[in-house]
Amino acid sequence: MGLTKGRTLLAIAIVLGGALAILAARSWRKPTLRLADGTVLTVEKISFGKRVPFTLHPWRERFQRLIDRLPARFSDNLPHFNSPNGAWSGGELPNPADDALYIWLTRRESKFGRYVDTGLSWAQIVDEHRCPFFSAQSGGMNGRQGTAGPAYEVGWFAFQAFPRRQKRFRLRVYGAQKELVGEFVVTNPQLRGAAAWKAEPLPVTRHDGDLAFTLKSLSFQSNTIAGTGSNEFTPPPVIASTFEVRELGKPTTDWEAVQMDLSDGSGNRPSRWPFRSPFLCPLEPAWKLQVKFCANTSGRLASNDFWTVPHLALPAPGSFDAFSATRQVQGLTLRLVGLAGAGHTHYSNDVPVRAQPLTGLEKEDYSETRMATGTGLRMDTVDDVQMPTPHVALRVSGLIQDRWLSAQMTDAQGKTFFAKVWGWDFVSDGFKEMGAPYLGLKDNALYFLGFDLSPEVKQFNLIIGVHRARTVEFLVQPPRLAP
Repeated sequence: MGLTKGRTLLAIAIVLGGALAILAARSWRKPTLRLADGTVLTVEKISFGKRVPFTLHPWRERFQRLIDRLPARFSDNLPHFNSPNGAWSGGELPNPADDALYIWLTRRESKFGRYVDTGLSWAQIVDEHRCPFFSAQSGGMNGRQGTAGPAYEVGWFAFQAFPRRQKRFRLRVYGAQKELVGEFVVTNPQLRGAAAWKAEPLPVTRHDGDLAFTLKSLSFQSNTIAGTGSNEFTPPPVIASTFEVRELGKPTTDWEAVQMDLSDGSGNRPSRWPFRSPFLCPLEPAWKLQVKFCANTSGRLASNDFWTVPHLALPAPGSFDAFSATRQVQGLTLRLVGLAGAGHTHYSNDVPVRAQPLTGLEKEDYSETRMATGTGLRMDTVDDVQMPTPHVALRVSGLIQDRWLSAQMTDAQGKTFFAKVWGWDFVSDGFKEMGAPYLGLKDNALYFLGFDLSPEVKQFNLIIGVHRARTVEFLVQPPRLAP
């Protein structure tokens, strides 16, 4: 029995050793880069398609599955390998249903070969024209158990815009402070041609019933072009556009372009994260612009519906009122969950539970954090919001395509106060007030809407609007970058 057991363990060891040898041989073909601190950065995998789980040590999983099938008298004498215990991710694919380019990287000590924290937060791909393509998502994962070991052994990035017609391109990865960590030349796993799009000369008009939308001009804002193609992880050039809208043949200013999406003939859709301005290589023969327009209350052909919550009392700084008011508007479910004065407000599972006024020592005007715990159908959420103005907490669910949101308050004298929103700003590494009369919706999202109310306002009406956007497409020649 002892001899049989020993031979079995020896056979398993031989199989494991062969697998390690094969993986070691394959690792020599992976793009690597030795950094100034002596660590080695490696591109572990590049793939195109849907995101699939990545395993840093696939042989461990295969070996563990083999161990689990063995009788206890054998498995008890073999090592056991645990699964990854931590991960983070940020950003969103422009089109979550489409395939994407995924890149996984690791960082190891050169002397002992131990994995260390990759320290990677951002990435961009640069084409042959020096045009940058920004990652739409990024993340990391840790394969070790407990508190010891690196923070994240694996860093990953996802792109839905990259040089699809190039066999090879440059990949640049950056740290948390936007510093360049390294650059690789990697092989394109999705080499493909492009559709023969032909641009239309401007101005060009599109009709939606009795509405006519005309794109009159398209250019880059001159003060945003600097830095394109450099090693710095800086925002892309901002696209400036001019539109004219007509209702029943007459010019109107009631309609506003609220979102512009780009695509090109090779299938690229640019990221809006961490920047809000989309960008693609302007040397493409044509861009497709998909533009969404919303109208205010005076638009004769607008598809707007409003929910008015009357006679609300303004809470004092550092206090709140909890609500449970719900309304169905254009297929959306709007749920008013809280109204709070200026200060810090703590929400538990969409219910305000405590608040305190500002101390005057806060580093930022606005901050927002969310934590979620639990699994499956039971998730507990905690939201902490700091705001220098009163705010309304509104849950929106039942997302329907092309629906946008607006919010305003009116006091007893009929004066109107429009909602303020804050968004994370890449340049300042903090939240920044954004001018947004219309809000694009995310399904089952909780929104915190601030209002700059006059101090004398004690009571007001809250008006939530749901707007159906009109969408039109233009096929145009991209603007040219200044030399």
